[in-house]
Amino acid sequence: MREGVKEAIAFERQMVKISQVTGSTVASLKGLQATIGQLSTSLGASSSELVDVARILSQTGLTARDVAKSMKVLAQSSLAPTFKDMANTAEGAIAIMRQFGVTADQLGAKLGSINALAGQFAVEAQDLVFAIRRAGGAFQAAGGQLEELLALFTSVRATTRESAETIA
Repeated sequence: MREGVKEAIAFERQMVKISQVTGSTVASLKGLQATIGQLSTSLGASSSELVDVARILSQTGLTARDVAKSMKVLAQSSLAPTFKDMANTAEGAIAIMRQFGVTADQLGAKLGSINALAGQFAVEAQDLVFAIRRAGGAFQAAGGQLEELLALFTSVRATTRESAETIA
């Protein structure tokens, strides 16, 4: 009982932070709360992780609709064994969207391709996310596409077994 009350208070604090970031009232974020509740129960995702992800996404200036879509994709990615945690994957998702011009509607396909690569080759999804976060901007500025970066990183990682940080 005590743990449940602590979690509820922590959840409300995060909703207040989201309210402050977005400039919306807590009451106007009821739709976001409903989305978090629905994802938590339908996918078994942690509501505290989801509200953290919502705060991270809100800080980037995404619309409420895009935050909800992105949260759904990130909650689904948490079910895949190759992704580390939702917060880290959210940071990678933001990098993908900002650096490569991917929309919230396209994010699921991009994370799906990362998961597929991790399943087929000797690379972890979190290593790919790290490479995107670390080198994606420079790679895109040089004219590269996300898929090319993923293929290059996967190839180097599979043949050298160097760390993700070293390759990126």
